[in-house]
Amino acid sequence: MQQAGAKHHIITFVFLFGLWVVLSGKLDAVHLGMGVGAAAFVTWLSGGLLYSNEGDGRRRWLTDLPWPSIVFLYLPWLALEIVKANLQVLQLVLGPRGLLQPRLVRYRPRLKSEVALVTFANSITLTPGTVTVDIEEDGTFVVHAIDAATAAGLESGEMEERIAAVFREALPPRGPEREGGGEEAGSAGAERAGDGQDATASGPAPAPAGEDPEGEGR
Repeated sequence: MQQAGAKHHIITFVFLFGLWVVLSGKLDAVHLGMGVGAAAFVTWLSGGLLYSNEGDGRRRWLTDLPWPSIVFLYLPWLALEIVKANLQVLQLVLGPRGLLQPRLVRYRPRLKSEVALVTFANSITLTPGTVTVDIEEDGTFVVHAIDAATAAGLESGEMEERIAAVFREALPPRGPEREGGGEEAGSAGAERAGDGQDATASGPAPAPAGEDPEGEGR
């Protein structure tokens, strides 16, 4: 582990020093010495950012991640989902008012590694209509969804399964309790949204223009 760590730190140092030389454009001893010092300091300071903790306690260096799968498989799919979600949100905004049914959904992810969980949480937030608002102590994601269809899309687990495939994680089967949790939260959100609409509908109707509702003009 220490040899692997030293290897990745050396790679980081060489990359940062090369970037310094390219950006500075100076090859004299003073600037090269400053570049060596700056690259060494940043490499030492950011050493903890070069890896992610796996679910079994191991460390995975970020340079060892399956970048081809991320770039060529997951990111194109995510970009397409973002486009589709934008169109869906546009339809909700321009459509009748009753289509908007915001709710909070609780989703317990089955991913284990930190980098996979961070990718999942950020992907949810990047997709219009859903925002990861909190992560509870047991790892449950609290997600704000704009309507029932958006919440159902999250609960389907497709995004999590694609991330697991990219990072080569085997997901355990979803239990009935996990599947029901999001639906229960969604139903509560829908009920709250419905209560707000009923309260609006039951309020006093506005007086027609030109009429005095209090009769003071008579």
